[in-house]
Amino acid sequence: MKPLMLAAGLCIALVNVWVLGKLAINRFVGEVKTLRLTERELVMRQQGIDNSVRSLSLVWQGNQAADYMGIGYSSARVRLDADSYQRLRGNETLCEAAFKHRQAWVLLQYGGDAFAGLLEQYEARVATLEDKLGTNNVVDENDQNRLKRARKNLLSQQQGGSRLVAVDVARERAMLKRQAEQLSRPYLILPVTYYPINKCESTDVMVAAKGNREYYLAQPYASALGASYQSRAYRDVWQKPRYQVDLAFGSLNLPWVQSLSHCQNGCELAE
Repeated sequence: MKPLMLAAGLCIALVNVWVLGKLAINRFVGEVKTLRLTERELVMRQQGIDNSVRSLSLVWQGNQAADYMGIGYSSARVRLDADSYQRLRGNETLCEAAFKHRQAWVLLQYGGDAFAGLLEQYEARVATLEDKLGTNNVVDENDQNRLKRARKNLLSQQQGGSRLVAVDVARERAMLKRQAEQLSRPYLILPVTYYPINKCESTDVMVAAKGNREYYLAQPYASALGASYQSRAYRDVWQKPRYQVDLAFGSLNLPWVQSLSHCQNGCELAE
């Protein structure tokens, strides 16, 4: 029994040393880059009903308007241009196994034309339904419900939608890195899985984040925000705390919360 216990203890110690070493290399070896985001992109969550520990959950969007809005959606629809779609597809016949998830990377752009284009789609949906109901002599209850939902989605985007929007997907991170360096906006590149939709009749793909996107928030930060520990998540845009976060990325591209500050009247980062 003793040899087994010693071996188990040694394994645990080695794992701890490896993890701590990796964290040390990430933070203290090489260049550290930061990305400033707000409560729109880093949503505060509670780890459990009886747990005061808080974390920030990264939220981003596809570049196509969604029918239903909600925090915690695990996937997003991204429309690619023809060249990007062909590079992603390669020599593989994607449609033979449409829902087989494949490994890739997504390029997210903060604000700018990416988020403005998404807002335009939601505005167009509202305008289209308003015109339809305005010209019909017979009131369609289904169209009324669609309009109500479209207005709610638009308001949700304007007031609290994440401004991190997917602009491209590729199999190789290096390809997106070269593209991102040409952007005038802050960006983030994340590992994802994807699959084609619409039987490959369009260049749309469904993309899902891969790996952990929850970042531990030290209790002093949460206390300074006056964050309530009675609710598990803030879903009302007017109730949740307003803050901006500097998310740091080390040499191994592992992120952590470097700083967090409260915004009395809301955080609107400079465009």
